[in-house]
Amino acid sequence: MSSQEKEAIQNELQVGRSLAARLAKKYGTVRDENLTKYLLFVSRSIATRSSRNELNLQVGVLATDEVNAFACPGGYIMVTRGLLLELQDESELAFVLAHEISHVAYQHSGQFQSGTGFVSFVSALFAGGGSVVNSAVRQSTGELEAQLLEKGRQRNFELDADRAGMVLISGLGYNPLSGTAYLRRLASMTGNQTFIKTHPPISDRITTMELFAVEQGLTTSQANVYQQRYTEYKTLLRNKPN
Repeated sequence: MSSQEKEAIQNELQVGRSLAARLAKKYGTVRDENLTKYLLFVSRSIATRSSRNELNLQVGVLATDEVNAFACPGGYIMVTRGLLLELQDESELAFVLAHEISHVAYQHSGQFQSGTGFVSFVSALFAGGGSVVNSAVRQSTGELEAQLLEKGRQRNFELDADRAGMVLISGLGYNPLSGTAYLRRLASMTGNQTFIKTHPPISDRITTMELFAVEQGLTTSQANVYQQRYTEYKTLLRNKPN
């Protein structure tokens, strides 16, 4: 890896940490060592198969009943307590995490080297240090936070992350269409207003995923749901105070 590539990753990590911290401050976090270990185990198993397997993936649980998940640059994945409680097995969890990891792998929050927009502007300032850098990072993370909570990503980014997530979890023995069951339930859940506002129509996503599974010959017969450990994790989450 070249020095420029290493610098780009460090820049990406700094912006990602800042964005994750903003989300944690907004919602609060659920702290449980065993729950965190479980989520990291599932996430990192998926991430090792992605194109960004050099990243040290981190997962945080936001203390809100909203149903959502967020991919921050550099491999910081934030999922809400409300989402985790709505999932029914580890295959669905794996899809959600793989979808977010795919956003990171595709760098859907922006590139971090020269000539690629406002995030690059931040990167160019890192050599200067001090308050100029901090101001630039704040500006960038503010724009990214608005993207996650208000504007949403581009439609094709979300569909690409769905398809890539299906491939990632299929390779680990999960049902690649497990996400469609979750999405169908999500359409009628409460607490999903931000999700609905910032994502393509659920029906479009499900249709795209089903067609992709047929086109790629992805089998849906896998049974890796690991229900016992999933149930143990969900019990931990239910027993945590709001």
